[in-house]
This record gives sequence, C-alpha cells and structure tokens, in this order.
Amino acid sequence: MTLTLAQTLKKNTHKVIRRCYIKRRLIDGTYESNWQRIDFYRSRDQVIDWGAFSLEIDHNPGDIGTFEISSLQMQFVNTEGYWNVESDSHSIWAPSTTYLNRKLTKLKIESGYLDSSGTEIGVATVFEGVIDKVAMSEEQVASVTVLPYSSVLTHYLITDLALTGSKTVSQVVNAIMNQSKITTFIPYVAASPTNNKTVTDSASLSGNYWTILKQMAQLSNSIPMLVGTVWSFAPRTQTSEIKWSFLGAGTQFPDIFKITKFDDEGAERVRTVFQCDDDSGGKITVTSEDPILVRKYLNDPQQIDLQSIDLSDRLPVLQSYLSYWEKSRPILEFTSKFMVNILSTLDKIRIKSFGRVLPIGGVPRWGDGSAWVDTSIWGRLTGSINILNQSYMVTRVQKDLQNWVFAITAEKIV
Repeated sequence: MTLTLAQTLKKNTHKVIRRCYIKRRLIDGTYESNWQRIDFYRSRDQVIDWGAFSLEIDHNPGDIGTFEISSLQMQFVNTEGYWNVESDSHSIWAPSTTYLNRKLTKLKIESGYLDSSGTEIGVATVFEGVIDKVAMSEEQVASVTVLPYSSVLTHYLITDLALTGSKTVSQVVNAIMNQSKITTFIPYVAASPTNNKTVTDSASLSGNYWTILKQMAQLSNSIPMLVGTVWSFAPRTQTSEIKWSFLGAGTQFPDIFKITKFDDEGAERVRTVFQCDDDSGGKITVTSEDPILVRKYLNDPQQIDLQSIDLSDRLPVLQSYLSYWEKSRPILEFTSKFMVNILSTLDKIRIKSFGRVLPIGGVPRWGDGSAWVDTSIWGRLTGSINILNQSYMVTRVQKDLQNWVFAITAEKIV
C-alpha cells in the first residue's frame, strides 16, 4: 500500500526527490511550451547546491500587512559552458536567434519522496520564479540567483493602469493581478480582503504594483500571499484546522530536530499605540485600554499610512490592528523534516515539547497514563522550554533544499 506524504514524514529514513526545470523565453518574448529538466542534463548531475528560500509574513516587528519571499541561490556545474551567455554555442540558451537571454527564464523545483518500491510520494513544486542573474567562477561553477514571481510585480508602476475615482481595495488588487503580463507568471485569483475599504482617489496611488498590493493589505488588515504560483489576497488569520502536530524533546517520537529560539513573551512584536494622520495636519491615535499593558511595553506609536481611505474609516482600521497586536504572543523557532508543501505561512500547528523533568529517572507525570508506584513522588517540569499541546500560527518557513530541512517560526495563538 502506498503511503501518504504525512505517513512518509513519520518514518525515520527517507529517499528524497529533487528536480529542477527551466522554461526559456523565445525571441518574441513568449515562453517555450514545455519545461526542460536541467538538474540531470545530458546524463550528468548538474546541481552543486540547491540552496534555500523563505516565505514570511510581517517580517519586521510592527511592519503590518507584509509578505515576503526570498530569492533562491543555486550553483550548477558549468564545465561544458551550459550556463554561458546565449552567444556561446555551448549555452542552453543558444542559438540567440531562437532564445532570449537567461534573465527572466522561468525556473521551478519539484521535491518529494520515494517509498521502498520506488513510488513517488507527495511530489510537488516547492519553488517557482525567474532567473535574475548568472555569475561564473574559475572553479567552473555557475551561481544562479532566482527571484520569486512577486519580483515581476516590482517592474510595473500603478500609474500605467490609469485608475480614476474611488475604488475598493479588492478592485485595486484585481486590476493589478488580472492582466496578461502578470497572469503569464501568476494565475489570477480574485481578492478577498478582511475589510474591503474604499480608496477615495485611486489616481493618487503611487509606486510599483508590489508596493501598492502591500499598501492595500495594510488598509484592509489582509495579507498578499504567493506560494509557488498560488496567489491569494486574504485575511491574516490562521487556518481553522491543525496542519501538523509537532513533537519535541521529552516525547516518544520527536519530529522537531532542534528549538533554535524561544521568546516566551514576544514583547518586540507588541504594539499598544497606533496612529495615523487626519486631514487637518493632526493625528488619530488609539491606545490600549489595559493600563498594565501600557506600563509594560511603553510603545512609541506605530504609524500607519491611511491617507488613501476616507477619514471615517481610519479609526476602525487602527482599532482592528490594536485588538490583535496589543497581545503578547510567544515566538518559537525550530527545525524539522522537509515537509514539501504541507506547511506555509498562516497555517495552524500544534506543539508539544518538554524540558527537564524532576525528579528524573522515569518518574511519571500526572495524566501520562502511568501507574503510580509511590504517590508521594510527583514529577514536575523544569527548564526554559515547556510547551504542552499549544497552538501556534506559522509566520515564516525556510525551505532548505540543500540540507533537506524546514526552519519554522511560529507565534502562539492567544
């Protein structure tokens, strides 16, 4: 019987799959129809280093409504000159009368697992983007920088849409995303913002598409997310179902390799004061009504740019931010098995990890089902990290394709 990906991840030994493909641009600017495999090319393994990349929401404390995907740095064997400029006859991009240059070539990576019979399990595209640059070395190595498709959104200015009049957040977002020059890379999905506020003068918007999308996310308390080629503009809320239950130290079958950092308060992300401009040169300010929180964190006002929406809408937006960010949330960072696409940002997970138990030597803990030999002896948890079946929301995932691990950052759901 073929195992599921989840069942495979529970095993202790794995056979992994990694494949890399490209689609070159033709001389007319379109892309070739089929993906060309390049990690194993002309009967030889070509990849020296598969690299790593990350997906993250709210990557800077207080920088609200943001989503970032890092670039991917790969290294390929280049002894035959396959990665050379298109004017070189050895290049994959030769002849130059057929293919354009290497920049903006599409590149994707598939990964997954093999079972003992050689059946593929859970194989999926984990990264897709466009080549930005290729650098050579005397060691016959080509270092390739690949940018996520979100980078395409930085190449165009919002003014090219010639928007006029009032537009809702979803109308602005959809106007950007539902264009052929964008859907060539990112399939269109209609926006579903948390609060579909109205931009009073869309003609006054300025900046590139990606800047505007993040601005619209801030206005509507939403997140613009791109996972591979799957686009969404939706609320910043965790998934309803638990995507994975992680087991750490002190459990029978741990799948957390190491907890690298545990901020048991999450103080740096707390904001007790939010502020925006009004229309007369003054400020609109909301402050936590909890005096203990205000005394504990003494935050400077977190400034939010809400000038593009009506004055009457600004206070409710600030209040919606305050209701979330005034609460402290412990932050956990840990490494685990490579989970392909099982986990992404906003996913809800469960964590169980014990610290030291005193007295030691197998003393039972209350509720673990063990028979009590001497009820006068009670085990108790000590140490700095004790997380007992608590729910967290993933805020960052680093997929390390070279070392085949996930590095996960999550904030406690309170």
